[in-house]
Amino acid sequence: EDAAGHLGEVSELDPGKSGSLTLDLKPGFYAVFCNIPDHFMNGMWATIKVQ
Repeated sequence: EDAAGHLGEVSELDPGKSGSLTLDLKPGFYAVFCNIPDHFMNGMWATIKVQ
C-alpha cells in the first residue's frame, strides 16, 4: 500500500481481454475502479466488502 492507499492495479487491457490481481486484504470496504478517462464517470466502479 502506498501513501494514497493504492493497493494494486491491473494494466490497461484490450477490449475483450481479461486480467487478474491477487491481494491480501484486511476486512473492510474497498473501492475498485477504472481510471481510463470517462470510465469511472460512466459507472465503471464498485465497492467491495471483505469479511
